[in-house]
Amino acid sequence: MQNLDIRKATEEDLKELQSLCTRLCEKEHNEFDSTIIKDFPSHPEGEEWLKSSIKKEDKITLVADVDGKVVGYLIGGICEEEFYRSVSKLV
Repeated sequence: MQNLDIRKATEEDLKELQSLCTRLCEKEHNEFDSTIIKDFPSHPEGEEWLKSSIKKEDKITLVADVDGKVVGYLIGGICEEEFYRSVSKLV
């Protein structure tokens, strides 16, 4: 039987978060919103954004862990702009 655990992400989860986030960005770009940069999580800015979502007190990152493997995530927080978009302003 699989053990599902929802927990706060740690920096040790970063590579798995990057992989999952890249898959999401590719899907979003291809199917819904071409302004999303497909490989944003692998850019230095993307990696820093993910790290800050783990460390900062005004954000939270949760992961779904099944038997030691991260299979999903949720990032929440308050922000003024979306750094993962390739446009300077959205109206």
